[in-house]
Amino acid sequence: RELTSAAHHFREVTRLDPMRAAAYVNLGAVLNLLTQFDDAIAALRRGIQLDGTRVEAFYNLGLVYRRKGQY
Repeated sequence: RELTSAAHHFREVTRLDPMRAAAYVNLGAVLNLLTQFDDAIAALRRGIQLDGTRVEAFYNLGLVYRRKGQY
């Protein structure tokens, strides 16, 4: 559970391949666990923008909003 390291690596993937939706979705999930909610939302929304069929992106976005208390 090296979340900080995982976030760093997912950020690097998005830098190298900014069209890779899965990297943004995974980054958003990790940032949620790190309680970096606004950054998590931004990453997940970017992932959804790139590939609106990724249900895990919507699921993780819901988790972030729940943790923020925004139902």
